[in-house]
Amino acid sequence: MPLRMDGCVSIRGEDRMKPERQTTSKQKEQENAAIYARRWELDLLGRVTYASQVGSLFWCRSPRYGECVLKIGKAPEETWTEYYALSADREGIFCRVYEADCSNGALLLERISPGTPLRQEPDPCRRMDRYCTLISSLHRPCRHPERFPTYTQWIRRAARSIERIKEYGELSHHMRMARARYLGLRRRYQRNLLLHGDLHHDNILLGESGYRLIDPKGVIGDPIFEIGRFLINEPYSPSADPTGEDLRLVQGISRRLAIPAVHVLEVFYVELCMTTCWFVEDGQTQQYEERLKHIDFLRSLLDGQSNWS
Repeated sequence: MPLRMDGCVSIRGEDRMKPERQTTSKQKEQENAAIYARRWELDLLGRVTYASQVGSLFWCRSPRYGECVLKIGKAPEETWTEYYALSADREGIFCRVYEADCSNGALLLERISPGTPLRQEPDPCRRMDRYCTLISSLHRPCRHPERFPTYTQWIRRAARSIERIKEYGELSHHMRMARARYLGLRRRYQRNLLLHGDLHHDNILLGESGYRLIDPKGVIGDPIFEIGRFLINEPYSPSADPTGEDLRLVQGISRRLAIPAVHVLEVFYVELCMTTCWFVEDGQTQQYEERLKHIDFLRSLLDGQSNWS
């Protein structure tokens, strides 16, 4: 979900809260921010965003760290995983973590400047080039894999969760097919490296010396499964033919990363199925029909995969 940088609440559809509850939530959020401002000696400069998947973000200034971002409100388990993923970076690609209170869902992070997200690169070929250059040298072995979930666990949990929601039988069927496709890919792509886990356009920000990464989920798997978030989040031109755009995406990634196009397509299908299950589980169903049509289309491409090289 793109971040709002204007200090406004960005909540859509079924995530929108009633005014009374918004006020209560905002007051609590401000109280929590004030606690960490005192603890970590911060000047709060303004609220960046509120989104359930990200937490609450505040621009702030520290006499010790300079410009930084206070992130609060995520579940402790997710905060610990993000902290471990950021701390595992030895190349300076991820934003730095300065302070942490993971048990209470709080992190003090480096502010990436100017912070322009990859999504704002208007040329789709340049966007893909920069993404592929970044991802081709990103992944390293993990010293403590036990701290992170695996991509296989993500797939298994998504399949089980959607099976329990009877009114989404079509999606459950797709998820079973996606799990089978995933297991076939896993037999070919067997590396167990630390993945970002949510490497879409808005988590790739332009820094002073190149692109930097924020908001990792942290998951163990083969790097081929990292490309899924880029595929499902790539913006289309309003006048573009979605069919042609999907083909352009798959073939472009295949060519740049030297991965067979059918395997890129399978990752695309698997990732879209899995994340749609997550959205349904979280009650975010406003785009369900649109996503299901996209899933159906990718499945039709896979059914004709003999045409892919």
